[in-house]
Amino acid sequence: MGERVLITYRGEAVAVISPMDQGAVHEAVVSEAKRAEQETLGWLAASEGAFSFWENEDNAVWDEIGNRAAEGAEG
Repeated sequence: MGERVLITYRGEAVAVISPMDQGAVHEAVVSEAKRAEQETLGWLAASEGAFSFWENEDNAVWDEIGNRAAEGAEG
């Protein structure tokens, strides 16, 4: 598993090098991944309302133009 090493500077302990606890590392990675996912999904949910203006009847003409352009690109 490894051993701990004490680093000294002029007789004073300044650091310890030791094997990592793999269980603690795994736990920290899983916890960080869950936190990052929650932050990402929270931002996404908050942003959905910001684009509600996009879907309205006045802008339907842009959908039609986009569809025509897509059809022209295909054929």
